[in-house]
Parts: sequence; structure tokens; C-alpha cells
Amino acid sequence: AKMKGGAKNNKVPPFVKKLYDILQDPNNRNYIEWSEDGSYFTVKSSKDFEADILPVYYKHNNYCSFIRQLNTYGFTKTDTKKWQWKNESFHRDKPQNLTNIVRRTSVKRERSQVADDQDDDEVPLVVVNVEDDINNHNIHNMHDNIHNLHNNNINNNNNNSALMNNNVNSSSSNVSSNNSSTNTSPLNNHHSYASNS
Repeated sequence: AKMKGGAKNNKVPPFVKKLYDILQDPNNRNYIEWSEDGSYFTVKSSKDFEADILPVYYKHNNYCSFIRQLNTYGFTKTDTKKWQWKNESFHRDKPQNLTNIVRRTSVKRERSQVADDQDDDEVPLVVVNVEDDINNHNIHNMHDNIHNLHNNNINNNNNNSALMNNNVNSSSSNVSSNNSSTNTSPLNNHHSYASNS
């Protein structure tokens, strides 16, 4: 981004600044953390990160939008099978380089143009070649949902088995009770007859 007169804007983009703050907070290490050398970072669980971290720092809880923003600011994946991202100007020990990270000019906005100095962390962007990442995120969520449904079915089956056992025990008790009533009935009739005599 540039200021009026063509001078470079030395401000750190809000999205980048918040991302750096997230990584610097030790309370977030269960969700996201730096690599040992601080040259890249890893999102441990996209689902948990989306639910617990994004709403706190950004104005949305959409991991797909987060991916788009990363691509918008020149971040690339270090491992296609993991949520690991890097940018040569984004380093744990070199915060002074954050001002070198700028939005790509080739990005097409879905909304009207936003001023360079406006907080754009929640503006949805469309970036080429991020569909695979977004699809992977959706697939992960789908697998999680299937796993949860499977666990719920197991729990329901266990509950149904316990309920059936209770019903069987209850039925057995009722049968015993009826047998007792039947056995005492003739005696009661005999006493009744004797008293009448």
C-alpha cells in the first residue's frame, strides 16, 4: 500500500499485525505456533482455530477467509498436507520486516474498494489457487462430523441396550409379583370360606 504522493506506507497491515500478535501469545500455542527457527507457523487444528481464535482477533470466524487473506499477503504453504505457512518478511525474531508485507495488487475484491488505511481483516477476497486449501479445510470438517456421528451412534446403541435390559428386569419383577399373588390367592379364598362357615 502507498500513501499520497507515492511514498511507501510503513504501517503494518492490520491482518498481518494481528496474526503476529496471535503467534506471540503463549496462550494460543494449542492452536497455532511458530516453527523452532521462527521462519514459518503451523495451525494445529483449523476447526479449533476457526472457533476459538478467529472471532477474538478478527471480525469473522471463517477459516476459508483466513486462508484467502494469507494468500493475499503473499504467504505460501511449506507443506501441502499441513497448515504450515511462511512469508520471507514474516519472522518471529524480525518484527521490523512486517512493514514489507503488502497486499497483492492482482487480488479481485468482492466488495467495493476499501481505503488502504482501513482495517481490512474481515473483507472477503478472491485469490487464485486457494481452492485446494479451502476444499481440504471443508474435507477435514466433514471427517470430523462423520466421526462425531459415529460416536453418537455408538452412545445411542449403548443407551438402547441399557434401556432394554431395564425393561427385561422390570418384566421379570412383574412376573414374580404376579406369581406371588397367584400363589396366595387360594389361601385367601380358603380363609374366606372358613370364616363364612
